[in-house]
Amino acid sequence: MKNETKEKKEEDGFEKIIKECEEKRDEYLKGWQRERADYSNYKKDEIKKIEEERLRIKINFLKNLLPIYDSLNEAKKITGNEEVLNQLENFLKDWGARKIKTIGEKFDPEIHEALETIESDKESGTIIEEMQGGWKIDKYLIRPARVKIAK
Repeated sequence: MKNETKEKKEEDGFEKIIKECEEKRDEYLKGWQRERADYSNYKKDEIKKIEEERLRIKINFLKNLLPIYDSLNEAKKITGNEEVLNQLENFLKDWGARKIKTIGEKFDPEIHEALETIESDKESGTIIEEMQGGWKIDKYLIRPARVKIAK
């Protein structure tokens, strides 16, 4: 009888140890899973930050090129030579920049800057003349188009 009681106590002791080990295992597993999820979220956030920074740098770079584009556009009007201007336009497009449509379009204050309103037979708010081209990358505005619109 004494042996059976001793064995029962040992068995209860082992079950208790096993239960404690299983609880610790579950606790460690949950902690590991939380850390893994946190790391995954951190990685996604860092990738997003890097992409945003790349886009910001790209936009600033293209913004600095636009005055050169404007000068070449003016020179084209005088000389008639479009070769260099076309090369720069292709370069801007290769970098993802797109010209904003203007003449004949409805004025949109998000992407157009109205410099003047003019009497016209066109519908009010229609863009009549482009004074300076506007550019954007995807949904980001690099520079608004400066335009004249119909009254």
